[in-house]
Amino acid sequence: MAFNPMTVNTSPESVPHIYAEDDAAVFQSIFGADGILSVGSKFKIEVKTNNLVRINDGVLCVGGHLGRIKYADYEDCVIENGETGYNRNDLIIGSFSNNGEHTIDEMKIEVLKGKVTTGTAEDPVVTQGDLYQGEQLRQVPIARVKLEGLNIASVEMLLPVIPTIPAINKYLSESCIGFPDYTKRLAEYSNKGFTAPENCWARVTSTSGWTNTTLNVNGNGVIIQQIMNTDSYPIKSTVLIPLKKGDVVTMSSQTKVNGITALLYPMRK
Repeated sequence: MAFNPMTVNTSPESVPHIYAEDDAAVFQSIFGADGILSVGSKFKIEVKTNNLVRINDGVLCVGGHLGRIKYADYEDCVIENGETGYNRNDLIIGSFSNNGEHTIDEMKIEVLKGKVTTGTAEDPVVTQGDLYQGEQLRQVPIARVKLEGLNIASVEMLLPVIPTIPAINKYLSESCIGFPDYTKRLAEYSNKGFTAPENCWARVTSTSGWTNTTLNVNGNGVIIQQIMNTDSYPIKSTVLIPLKKGDVVTMSSQTKVNGITALLYPMRK
């Protein structure tokens, strides 16, 4: 059967039709990538000894498949001894494997030992098969353990934390520029400087003949109009410039053929 209904009830005698790979496909479409979910300690790393690295609670996503370390629990990763005078990179990885469709799966956290060197150590090679396309092994680096001689010099987290939907919405609401609200005018300035009273839009209209018309925001010049009008006929142009509260704006001085006006409008909430 090509199409497989998932969120449907079936009779007790029906053949099982929902498998781990079905759920994994849904999770992968939501999360978009391998990562650590935003819950609990988010796999916080602790170095206990030069042979033991501890991963605290959290949820891991590997190709849409999920694994969890419960709250107040942990996973201890054993690091083999280093060697005096040599460097080595080990990788703590999340690994998912199977033997084909609808077979028994295995998901675990393990350590891949790197090669020793007297120079700059390199990470061991991982296999990152596409589980959605039916490949059978995917290894995702969680952290890099750098050994210098007998000691663990550092542990670097490699796997990103996947933000929650509320966190994404908050980021977008705080970082995105709102459209101008033309129903409310904050101020009007003609050929003179000003300081933006709030986050707003400046609708700048310039009239130029021979020379450029410029506006400076915090000392940075913005050419509003660049024109060579050999007959010196005034030509108008209008641009929108976003401003942050406190931005200092200066303008070109008015001349016979040059003029500039800024109308300030608030950003829509």
